[in-house]
Amino acid sequence: MLDGLRVRDIESSFFGKKHVFALCYPDGRNVYKDYKQVELSAESADMVEAWKASFLRAGSFSLLVFQAMDNMPESDDPQLQRQVEIIQNLVESYMKIVHKTQRDLVPKLIMHMVVNELKQFLRSGLLPCLYQAGDMVSYCQLLSSSLALIATEIYLCLEY
Repeated sequence: MLDGLRVRDIESSFFGKKHVFALCYPDGRNVYKDYKQVELSAESADMVEAWKASFLRAGSFSLLVFQAMDNMPESDDPQLQRQVEIIQNLVESYMKIVHKTQRDLVPKLIMHMVVNELKQFLRSGLLPCLYQAGDMVSYCQLLSSSLALIATEIYLCLEY
């Protein structure tokens, strides 16, 4: 994850069109190589807010929120602490489910898209080209030999 990174607002120049914010560590460690902060910019304030919301969902709080949380007094109420622990556990388990689902669905989605693009290419690109060439006998022989080669490759892959 983001391991303690915080989002900091950076004042853009008066005439500047880009909106800027930065990722930094509150203790001043380097974020990347010799950089104390990584500055990110967007073309609109809405895009900056969307990025900040994404970083917040990923666990990177704003420095202002982080400092405000430090100033809040800790509650000694055991019931409130239990509720906080329960919510933290629920959020962690939800995030594990989201990560597992994403790891499961992304490869399937990629394969689905590749197969659909291949089908579209075969229908719209290759098939008309074959019909236009005219020599269907040699193409059928070529197709049968390539299908046999593909079948043997699949068999060898499944064998291991």
